[in-house]
Amino acid sequence: MIYAINKRTKEHRIHTPGYPSSQEEEFVESDADGWIPWEWRRGNPLPDGSRCDVLVSGRTVPNVVAHDGLSWECVTHYRPILDTKPEAPEWRGPQDGNPPAGTPVSVRTKECDSAAMVLANDHNIVVVRYESGLGFKYGGFDLSDVRPIRSAEDEAVHAMRAQDCEPFEGMLSRHDFCRAIYAAIRDGKIPGVKLEDAS
Repeated sequence: MIYAINKRTKEHRIHTPGYPSSQEEEFVESDADGWIPWEWRRGNPLPDGSRCDVLVSGRTVPNVVAHDGLSWECVTHYRPILDTKPEAPEWRGPQDGNPPAGTPVSVRTKECDSAAMVLANDHNIVVVRYESGLGFKYGGFDLSDVRPIRSAEDEAVHAMRAQDCEPFEGMLSRHDFCRAIYAAIRDGKIPGVKLEDAS
């Protein structure tokens, strides 16, 4: 097996004949099981945070997170763990069923909406780790209380809608609502939206 390794980023990919390569890549041959000899034995041969198996004194250490602090001088061979699975489609909400484990979501708690990470799910209960005022908590939420993380546009629209009166107080006129949105943009209360100086 031959790996193409980007000299600048250290990203590895399996070289496929006929696949275009760049001058930034060098080619390294591994053994039949994908092990690459680590002859220099210093420094991290992979991008920080990527995963690999390593051989240390003839023993395999599986699924290691590569980083500069690892004792690479003890490593004789390494085998990158490449992401070969196709990327799952983005979870758009309950209409897509349960969000897969590992999906970042927003959950509605008693206090507020909180950023969360899906750990597991069963039927319509989604188990997540979420942020609270005291750190991280774990909990099961009904699927109806789980939403995708809002986009920048969603955040801006949410902030704009917050400029209107509470429903029980009536509604602002269209004219007053536009003025309230303008003032909120001017005061920096609408994320991602700024006024240009027209002068």
